[in-house]
Amino acid sequence: MLEPPAAPAPGSATDVDPAAALAHLLSVVDGPCAESMGLAEGVGGLVEVRRIEAWLTWAKHRLAGSTMRAAERQQERWVDSHPTTGDDLADGERGEGLARAERLALAERAGVAEIACALRVGETAAQGLVLRAELFGGHLAATDAALRAGHVTGAAAVEIAAGVAGYVGELPTATDEAMVDALTRAVQGTELDLLGEATRGMTTGEIRNRARLLREQCHPVPFPERFAAARAGRYVRVRADQDGMAQLSALLPTAVARRIDGRLSTIARQLQQAEREESIAGETRAEAIGQYPPTIGQLRADVLADLLGGLTGRRSVVPVLPGESPTGDVLDSDGHLTQLMDDGRAPQLVVTVPAVTLLGAEDPAWLGRLGPIAAADARYLASLATSLSMVITARGTGEATGPPVAAGPPGPEPPAAGPPPAEGSSMWTTPVVVPVAVTNGQQYRVPAALRRALAVRDGTCRFPGCRRLADRCDVDHVPAWADGGASEVVNLAQLCRRHHVLKHHTGWSVQVEPLDPLRAPARSDGSIVTGCGFGDSVDPRRDSVDRTGDPVDRLGDPVDLLRDPADPGRVGEADLPGPERARWFEMLESHTVAARLRWTSPAGRQYVTDPERPPF
Repeated sequence: MLEPPAAPAPGSATDVDPAAALAHLLSVVDGPCAESMGLAEGVGGLVEVRRIEAWLTWAKHRLAGSTMRAAERQQERWVDSHPTTGDDLADGERGEGLARAERLALAERAGVAEIACALRVGETAAQGLVLRAELFGGHLAATDAALRAGHVTGAAAVEIAAGVAGYVGELPTATDEAMVDALTRAVQGTELDLLGEATRGMTTGEIRNRARLLREQCHPVPFPERFAAARAGRYVRVRADQDGMAQLSALLPTAVARRIDGRLSTIARQLQQAEREESIAGETRAEAIGQYPPTIGQLRADVLADLLGGLTGRRSVVPVLPGESPTGDVLDSDGHLTQLMDDGRAPQLVVTVPAVTLLGAEDPAWLGRLGPIAAADARYLASLATSLSMVITARGTGEATGPPVAAGPPGPEPPAAGPPPAEGSSMWTTPVVVPVAVTNGQQYRVPAALRRALAVRDGTCRFPGCRRLADRCDVDHVPAWADGGASEVVNLAQLCRRHHVLKHHTGWSVQVEPLDPLRAPARSDGSIVTGCGFGDSVDPRRDSVDRTGDPVDRLGDPVDLLRDPADPGRVGEADLPGPERARWFEMLESHTVAARLRWTSPAGRQYVTDPERPPF
């Protein structure tokens, strides 16, 4: 059996002393000779930084592991102090609530959320931190010691953990002793090899490549079985970029990815050759519009977009390769595709478009959380929309802008809110989305129109740091309906199922804080308006809800208020006349349309979340 690498003894001469190292680093960076330091001093300071970062990485993982154990103890105390009818259920029995074992199991979810909020990272990153902490504390003791001593970088230690994580993950499901022994040897051999390379100064890219080679040498499961399991995880994803661009990535079998890559290059070179032939015969299309001929990289992107994005029947620039005859495609005399096969349903999108853009302006629209898109593309998508929802945004200048139009089914639009304005201010300092349809909160079930408005206002889950889209979330009563919480805009928030369960079955709690000046003034009886419904109030002395008033009401027709009196057909650009502007904001300020959520973690720390700002 392979012997695990020897761990450096704590306190050895080579260990990093974080206090001494930091003091020396400060004297170099912030001392009187900082501007005149030599090359050797500068490089030596960077080495100290690397060693301090390694120690901090070790400390962060050690604290993450300790925090998770503390979260388990805290969750057990919380469950004991909050008994439910499900606590008496035996394993496997189902009741109205969660069984005690299920509530205790939520300790991991609560602990990960606590770590993510403390470090200001996403929960996926926090979960990875916790898993690595378990590896360093159990299977990778030598790597843990080397990291503490500053012998390897934090990034290298992360790659070593990634290299053995697959083996460790299969240990609990190993069916025989021989498989357990093979997986254990794979962990030890991988750590021995990678830790030695990392100590010698190998970069993270080199370590990652070495880990791939070792996996094929050490893994006891045959490649065909591993390939079949890995292939089940294939995907295509889109990630937002800047200036109206996005990145499209895919996880595919290696051979398929290489074939796609080669096909794109082949077609791109053919298109480039066609451009050159045109330039010999005369002016090319690119030259005619004052552009440089596209590069191979640009043409590869164009080919991919034409092959997969040409769902409109418009002419494609992709030529048909010699000998190919794609069934169902219509070719013109030049051999270009004029129609692409599309037997499936068109994708469903939510696009927020300013009214002035629909009328011909060049202001960009907003495609979900991917960001801005060109006005021409927005108008084209709006022409295909099966439904339109009006959204009003109010700005801090005292002017109402919009109405932006959400084209398509309800979904996540970047919504609104920010810090409250100065005391006594009568207008918003930041934009806020104003739901057009509101209720008086007397019914538990939230109307569909209000659900759509909340999805536009919140955009994503309202738990700190969560970015799950609102159309995949639950609409939650912040103070629960059973506790007197009304179905009003201010008392409703989007929560993904993960954090919805966390709110009700762990020590996490949340309170509503209406955003000034969206909060109505206190009434003479001491109650305050908590929602958009007329007649809804909470009396702080009784802590009960008065569910009286009209079942449904509206804030009026905002489109009429936004029309230019000189040109009734023009919407969104003219200032509101004084009396109408005053009437509109008087209605808005008499009803709370957005709320800040103040979360308190089991550790007693508080985190504030607001609805996201609208894009315009």
